[in-house]
Amino acid sequence: MTVYTIKCTNGDQGFEVSAPDKEWVEAKAQAFVQEFTVIKPTTKKSVKPRAISISKPTAARTKPADKSDSLVPAKLNNSVIDELVSYVKARQKAFEKSAPNQAAIIAKFLKDSLEIELIDKEDLAYIYKQVAVWKLVNHQGQLDNAADRNSYFTRSEGKYKLSYAGEKFALDTAKDGGEA
Repeated sequence: MTVYTIKCTNGDQGFEVSAPDKEWVEAKAQAFVQEFTVIKPTTKKSVKPRAISISKPTAARTKPADKSDSLVPAKLNNSVIDELVSYVKARQKAFEKSAPNQAAIIAKFLKDSLEIELIDKEDLAYIYKQVAVWKLVNHQGQLDNAADRNSYFTRSEGKYKLSYAGEKFALDTAKDGGEA
């Protein structure tokens, strides 16, 4: 199925819309240009968005198929999300310090509450989207840094497994608000 995409950026803000109907996408592109034309109050000149493109997707832009080996989407429901948010709030100070800390804290919760030992970037992305108030990060970099710099994870079966250091951090050190 062919999908057409609109990408629009204006300064450091932007959005992307995709749809299979080319005419609808072209009409929305024109509407977006008119809607997002900014008028500066001092000069009254129009500033158009930096880039708008309508194109067919390339192989790199198509969405990957859902991973069937991930247990997170199946086990994560509203009550579990509430438990996770409470778990993080008890470790809020350490959670806000760094993305590797966040990965270790989330992984410890998944291990203890849902018996999920191995995680990957898609699992973290899914969790961040469900919670919606946490700032999105580069999840692959987050896990790599947590493994390489902080020794919170070991790599196993193409995924990441919480190490003893990561468990100790998430359970003890993070709850006290300190650093490992």
